[in-house]
Amino acid sequence: MATWFRMTALALIALAAVSTTPAFGAFSTGKYRGKTNRSGSVKFRASAAKVTSFSITAPYRCTDGDRFRVTESGFASMKISNGRFSQSFTAYARAGRWRISGKLTGRDASGTFRGSRRYNRRNRLDRRGSVVCRTRRLKFKATGPALATPPPVFRPPSAGPGASGRVERSCSLLSGAGSFSNPLVIGTVTRNTLVRDCEPLTSGAGFNQTWFSFALASPAPPDALVASLFQLTPTAISAVHPRLASGAVTLITSTSGGVWLGDPNAPSGRALPVGGLSAGPYMLGMEKLDSPLRSLNTPPYHVAIALDPNSF
Repeated sequence: MATWFRMTALALIALAAVSTTPAFGAFSTGKYRGKTNRSGSVKFRASAAKVTSFSITAPYRCTDGDRFRVTESGFASMKISNGRFSQSFTAYARAGRWRISGKLTGRDASGTFRGSRRYNRRNRLDRRGSVVCRTRRLKFKATGPALATPPPVFRPPSAGPGASGRVERSCSLLSGAGSFSNPLVIGTVTRNTLVRDCEPLTSGAGFNQTWFSFALASPAPPDALVASLFQLTPTAISAVHPRLASGAVTLITSTSGGVWLGDPNAPSGRALPVGGLSAGPYMLGMEKLDSPLRSLNTPPYHVAIALDPNSF
């Protein structure tokens, strides 16, 4: 079994450790330090999900002619989405206002900062004060830790049932056309099932989704999952997103209830928790949600129906 697939199977087991944060662009996590275009310092910490501990040295010019520099800090965490973060802040009973925006790519960060402070005649912060001090639009650049070792090149698992008796089927040998009205037929599922080597999804009507049909012989156990398993590459950076339906009724989508498998910055799959799902027939869609401007296609992928993720 290839190293990549062993890691993905372990990710199915360790759902408690996966993040629901959308993550399509890899970036370093840890401490970032850098400079502004006004010779000030900037530093913050980035996790897979948010930016914290942001501080920046900013020069202010005031309407009364005064000038000063101050290190602004104490900002609340900022959510990271697709490698970007942006948020407005107020403090001192709204006498202070700031706007921070940034982008993380690899180990590099860049962004902008704006701030304003309002003072009264006693030189105290006061939202009704007559003296207004503002920064110019500051630009900053910062550098974080080196990226972790990139994931291995995609290699599908070897053919044949798994050690635990997992059922494996080839995607190309399933009957059906892959449309909603004529899905690829997986059949009745009674144990862990893997459908291997499905073709990449490509932008364009009729090509950005594939539908599968399956039936549960009995209710799904509490920890059961359905998932797409894939390995992103530099030329195929779009994830494969699962969608579960019963007839024409959508039960759960990747955006409403999905979780990433593996490293959220370089995910190896996307899973839908389906514990307690009733016995009966279902439709499982695999979708490319990214714009073609981001990536024309997804990588090849596998479809996993894990009734018992611990033995997958």
